Amino acid sequence: MNEKDFCSFSQSKRLQELGLNYDCFAIYYDGLLVNQPSTLGILKCTPAPLRYQAFKFFREKYNIQHEIWSGNIEGMFYGYLITDENGEEISTCGFDTYEESESACIDKLYEIFSANDTSVESNDTNLQGV
Repeated sequence: MNEKDFCSFSQSKRLQELGLNYDCFAIYYDGLLVNQPSTLGILKCTPAPLRYQAFKFFREKYNIQHEIWSGNIEGMFYGYLITDENGEEISTCGFDTYEESESACIDKLYEIFSANDTSVESNDTNLQGV
């Protein structure tokens, strides 16, 4: 696996806070990506989910959808669209790579659900006011 396929160390820690608990192909040990399964039981390690696992987590836990898209106006650019179960949308663009757009989308999803702790528990994913 390529390192760019994994969530960053900070994203991995934040996703763990929200409850992501999947088996992973790698871990972060002292902040460094190590290609070992997260089930090794190493103390002070953080599972390193693949980005697709992060998006799967948000779909399954919060019923949220995302889309990474590209455009070409005097050069390629990328963006993301987040849609909740009520059809509310958040969209942004201006990223140079697909991976940058994915990473920014994961950060935004975390921001939404960490800011709404009480609504997260009730599965209220309304994006208004975010």
